[in-house]
Amino acid sequence: EDGRSAPPSPLQGLSSDWFASASSSVEAPDLLPFEDISRDTWLTGTVTRAAAFGVFVRISREDGTSAPGLVHVSLRDGSKKVEDEVSIGQEVQVRIESVDTDRGIIFLNM
Repeated sequence: EDGRSAPPSPLQGLSSDWFASASSSVEAPDLLPFEDISRDTWLTGTVTRAAAFGVFVRISREDGTSAPGLVHVSLRDGSKKVEDEVSIGQEVQVRIESVDTDRGIIFLNM
């Protein structure tokens, strides 16, 4: 271990119940396949929902495994409102910031 700690989550204290209900996913997705993807890797995703706090994007691995992720406003590059930048069904390029398998959340950056 190099002594560095991970930065605190921008949504620390957010329950997995909140994410499950907000992402429209009935069953919690298996996020383990996404843990090994480098933060430098760009993925193509599809916007499934936009809200004032961020954008939900469904991402897929090359093997077809997919899961929902959240681009929280604190993780976005840009100053415009999220709703002004994306639309439902739009393909976007994202990178994985972190995978929280305990809470069932993938945080993304655009």
